[in-house]
Amino acid sequence: MSQLFDVKCSICVEFKEPAKAYKVFPYLRELSEKYGIDSRILYEDKDFVIIPSLGPVSQCHLLVLPRLHVCSYALLDPEILGKAERIINAVASIIHNMYGGCVIFEHGTLNENSECSASCSHAHMHIVACSKSIIPCLAADDMQMHRISDLTEVRNQKKENYFYYQDFGSSPLIMSDTVSRSQYFRILLSNIMGCPEKGDWKQRKGIDEMYDTFKKMKDVINKIKNKDEE
Repeated sequence: MSQLFDVKCSICVEFKEPAKAYKVFPYLRELSEKYGIDSRILYEDKDFVIIPSLGPVSQCHLLVLPRLHVCSYALLDPEILGKAERIINAVASIIHNMYGGCVIFEHGTLNENSECSASCSHAHMHIVACSKSIIPCLAADDMQMHRISDLTEVRNQKKENYFYYQDFGSSPLIMSDTVSRSQYFRILLSNIMGCPEKGDWKQRKGIDEMYDTFKKMKDVINKIKNKDEE
């Protein structure tokens, strides 16, 4: 499913009707009332938006989201995916240089109504400061990982639910979501980084940490030069 705007999607509402979003959604209202922020957007262009994640699992946890309402990156057109990869790599490089490591992941699905590991129906790619890889954890869970050359290959994914994962600087991996466990990657990352309490954003919104990320990254991320917009 793809459409320009979904009135039931909190992400769509936040992007298109921010004044409404910051009144309706408690986590945004708290951010606004506590820190005077009317938008948590760090970067935006006609196709993509970058925001700090709720319930960050590390000292820098960002989301790259398409403006178009689709439930996964696998449903985006190749041209848009190519642009997404350039933006994601640019952000990941910044985070890697600032924090000494970075991982990238998506809980993807081809069916918005599917019971998959993602807890949001709007496609979002996580970029997280982390110097450790979760590949050994994935292997321990018997995930059948396959190397792909770049992000555009997610369109070849045939399974309804899938995982996309990349240690920055290495080629990405794709695998079927065989666990159907909410926030699976987030939980693996929080455990491997020694902060398991940060795994579930529904239980821990991390408003203060999100604001810290916003302050720290606002000027840095906003300076990304996107050739597609020049």
